[in-house]
Amino acid sequence: MDLAETISHMRHVRVLIEVATDPFHNQEKEQDLLATHLLSFCLRQGMLNVMLYFQQWMRALQLYSYEAFPEFKLLKQSFKKQIHLYSRKLDNLRGYALRVMPDKSEPNTILYRDGQGQLRVTGYLWKFIATFAKKHRAQLQLIGDPRRLDSSINHLQMLNYIRSNMADVGLTTQSIPEKHMQWYYFYSYPMSFGSWCVMLPLERPVSVRAVMGRVLRAEALAVLLLCVILLVSVPLLLRWLRQRPRFLTPLCALAMLVLCASQAQILSLLIARPASDSINSFDALLASDLRIFGLRAEFDYMDGAFRAKYARAFHLTSNWSEFHAMRRTFNESYAYSITTMKWEVMATQQRHFARALFRYSKDLCFNDFIPFRLLVPEQTVFRKALKHFILETHQSGLLDFWVRHSFYDMVKADRITIRDYSEKKKLERLQLKDYQDILLWFLGGLLLAILAFVVELLGFYVKRYLNYL
Repeated sequence: MDLAETISHMRHVRVLIEVATDPFHNQEKEQDLLATHLLSFCLRQGMLNVMLYFQQWMRALQLYSYEAFPEFKLLKQSFKKQIHLYSRKLDNLRGYALRVMPDKSEPNTILYRDGQGQLRVTGYLWKFIATFAKKHRAQLQLIGDPRRLDSSINHLQMLNYIRSNMADVGLTTQSIPEKHMQWYYFYSYPMSFGSWCVMLPLERPVSVRAVMGRVLRAEALAVLLLCVILLVSVPLLLRWLRQRPRFLTPLCALAMLVLCASQAQILSLLIARPASDSINSFDALLASDLRIFGLRAEFDYMDGAFRAKYARAFHLTSNWSEFHAMRRTFNESYAYSITTMKWEVMATQQRHFARALFRYSKDLCFNDFIPFRLLVPEQTVFRKALKHFILETHQSGLLDFWVRHSFYDMVKADRITIRDYSEKKKLERLQLKDYQDILLWFLGGLLLAILAFVVELLGFYVKRYLNYL
């Protein structure tokens, strides 16, 4: 055990062990048994590049090594012939059954039954490990209860399985919790870097009344009224002058242009109304009537100061099925917490809508730039091979392709149907309430005109009355 602890972090370093023996006591069977015991122990500790030899003065030196796959096999090589030192054992696993445990969390791994009732597994993590197994000539052995297809395995449950060495790879993407940092060596090289943020409903269009209020301001009304007065008074002015001054024609054309442009702007804004102010912070979310529909378990994982400040911005549930059903059907009553990988599925699904319903907000994130990793046993011999394969899939673009294709994997597994959840946009007739501000302006102007007329009449009749006195 001391040897394993000494090179715990250097398992892939090439090791040559010299075993001291009695030079006058030479029994080959005993040496083979001791070599088998030592090398099998090295294999259990995840040390593949180990060779040993015995001190022998009376006969030719022999090197002991082993084949690790599909099972342990002792090898002896003599210097009398050409030998191969430290062979690459992971290049060919010779049909070794690689034990994998899927988390059944979509789109990571998806378990379903096909038309013939056969169990099938898909998802971008399954495609990753299946390609890894094919490259290294291994087979896959599914660990877990396949009958419970919809029961996902949470992070701590899978970590306990991996720590018990019940599986070679845990197919889940997890970050390392701060309170579990002592279990760092149960995590692989990062599969991807993502974020845990909020998907927000797209901003709704402002009301028609707000459009009218934005366009028909006092300054704009004054300009329009001036243009109307100009167009009405020009014909009268021409009759009085009995000739057409050169500056009046361009002035009339400009007034007509302003009136037409204003009318076109109002019509375009009524047809495609601008969106309301976007929510770009948790404070803005707290001030709005929108709430984040989330899981209580995820909320408890967040920072304590954040929970105390923004607790009113959340609507929490402990029911996973309710949460996923609300998010999967694009219910616009709430915003939802989501990771980058799962958002890829939602984004692909929205491409089949007439219009998008949600957006991924990078301004409202609970955790950003998170390294997501697979779970592996601490003494696994596959750690370095998995690291190289992760880098290769990233460089080739395969991993990104598998993630983007996850939506169609879920469609094939009958987890999602290609359906347009967006409502068709209908043009509605303008109602009396939409003219409320215009009517108020009109009534105000009318009352002002009546008041001026009454004041003028009072002045006339008062003066006339005073003349009679």
